[in-house]
Amino acid sequence: MDYKKEYETLKAYEPKDYFKTNAGSYKITILTEPENTNYDDDGKDVEQIELQISVKQKVYYWTITKGLSFKSLYGQLMALGNAKGKLRELTITLLVTGTEKNKTHVVLEALPYIETLSNAEDNV
Repeated sequence: MDYKKEYETLKAYEPKDYFKTNAGSYKITILTEPENTNYDDDGKDVEQIELQISVKQKVYYWTITKGLSFKSLYGQLMALGNAKGKLRELTITLLVTGTEKNKTHVVLEALPYIETLSNAEDNV
């Protein structure tokens, strides 16, 4: 084993500070475009995206599970990104209700784009 190499790897490791939400309202500035990532949830591979964000002038990493609808946080961000052509440098207002795994997230700036999609689906 190359102890020097392993030592340098460990020394260079910087833990990421992840954004966690409780019920409330957050002003979030998105600093990077989303990157695909995943995690192992008891043997199940879960796809997600990761962004760097700024909240109250502090930088965090934010991971979001890929959802299947525009009601999901992921879907709302994708609708907003599609409408604006990017997410980087956008400031969003995130409303969070609920606790633990029963949270609901609403991105206020995404609502007009999601409502447009819902109305278009109703007219089909």
